[in-house]
Amino acid sequence: MQQDGQLRDGLWIKQTPSLYNKTQAANWLSRIKYPGSWSEDNVGDFEADLDNLCLLQRLQIVAFAFENTAMHYTSHHSMDISVPALYRRFVVEGKGSYCFGQNTLFLQMIRALGYRAYSGSGRINTAPADSPPNFLSFVHEVLFVQPLKGSNITYVVDASGGGSCITRPILLKNGAKVMGASPSECHALVKTGRVESSLDTQF
Repeated sequence: MQQDGQLRDGLWIKQTPSLYNKTQAANWLSRIKYPGSWSEDNVGDFEADLDNLCLLQRLQIVAFAFENTAMHYTSHHSMDISVPALYRRFVVEGKGSYCFGQNTLFLQMIRALGYRAYSGSGRINTAPADSPPNFLSFVHEVLFVQPLKGSNITYVVDASGGGSCITRPILLKNGAKVMGASPSECHALVKTGRVESSLDTQF
């Protein structure tokens, strides 16, 4: 059974090694202008808590554009979202990507800093707040993060940015809300069944 703020059955996210090394994580912190001077010697001292996760998410959104220019203005018309390519595109070149690139980079970087996190898919609701939900297909990547030491309280993180975006972690709870990038934006989590499912699921 799922409790508010927890994964199903109270699952814990394992500490998983990052695919980036300490030097790459330090370079990312510098690129997004995280306060302080970072190197492979001190990045292991990073305090992986909720407050810093909030700051990292905002800094990533500000530093990197939500874009897919490589799909339109290169001869191969594709976006390489492999781990080495993302490091080169974001940290070395200062460019951006779409959600799969943005959140894959963010996932591996926060793992390098000591966060327990994994990725999942999400559906975006395009309907107005006072209307029945109109969910798109599973075309969006989000992250699940447990930033509190000794706790399995889980937050959904979306560090992909864009014109309308979540700017801070949101508690994994039906109806949980956070403000967006402007005073008129409010983002909420909605737990609901899939209308195309053959299962009689009650929420």
